[in-house]
Amino acid sequence: ISACSMKHIREDAIQQAFITMINKLIFSRKWVLKPIIDNLKTASPANNRRRLKELETKLEENAERRCTLTNLAGKQYLDSSIFSSWQKELTNYAVKLRDERDKLLYFEQEVVAKINEVAKLMRYVSKPDSELDSFNEELFDAFVDELEVISQTGIAFKLKCGLTLKERLVR
Repeated sequence: ISACSMKHIREDAIQQAFITMINKLIFSRKWVLKPIIDNLKTASPANNRRRLKELETKLEENAERRCTLTNLAGKQYLDSSIFSSWQKELTNYAVKLRDERDKLLYFEQEVVAKINEVAKLMRYVSKPDSELDSFNEELFDAFVDELEVISQTGIAFKLKCGLTLKERLVR
């Protein structure tokens, strides 16, 4: 078994980096967080909803075509090989439409979740008494999703709002 090449990073250094990061966000919230909220709010609504409606309409039309195709085959107006071919084509198209719809819905949910997380962070850093003097574990848990050690002297905080902020570690 070989030893890890990364040297130990003290917990208090990570905590101090978190304090520094939050305090920087307090003073730069108008230039960092506000534009993110604005961009997220414009990222989704109208175009996605329009496309979702188009997809729903196409899915309904596809279902009607498959029903008509089944009726025609039931009355033996279509050869079974033609029915099978068209049925497969319509089914594949429906799967493609559903996949695109699901991706758009997932994207919208993600955008809403990110907006909520950024707004929560913005509310905190906008409070008059929000500047940190000491580490607050509840605050850390509320905003930080994960940590990434960049080096012995640097760490990246991956926030729940999707933002990744790098801080220098003080020794």
